[in-house]
Amino acid sequence: MEKGINSELILTSVERKDNGIYKCIARNEHGTDERTIKLVVLEVPSAPTNLRVKEVWSRSVSITWQPPFTGNSPITKYIVRYWRKQNAPHRLHEVVVANTQSSLTVNDLLPGVPYEISLQAENDVGKGEMSDPTNFVTGQEG
Repeated sequence: MEKGINSELILTSVERKDNGIYKCIARNEHGTDERTIKLVVLEVPSAPTNLRVKEVWSRSVSITWQPPFTGNSPITKYIVRYWRKQNAPHRLHEVVVANTQSSLTVNDLLPGVPYEISLQAENDVGKGEMSDPTNFVTGQEG
């Protein structure tokens, strides 16, 4: 080129393992120069882990989870999904939870009913995978 040699490193398909510091070193009879570039691969978050039912009542349940790998982009929210496991209708319910939370109490459940619950994290890149589902049965009333 007019002002010297141009060098390029082209990564055609990046993965998490490609995160890191990349260094280009040029040497000639006049000396040495180097440039470093930090590559951070942005991706959707991993699935939250260790989803557990902490306490169950007749019309509510308390759950906790461990935050996942963020995908190198801050988690913006969690989406909790739950539904009845038997008897129609099997309507899906969703609750949006703040990114700072790792627990939730879900209310307005029916007594003596089996449910399944799972959640996913979301960041500016997109929605991650769903956590492994957890089953529970609400308590009976009276």
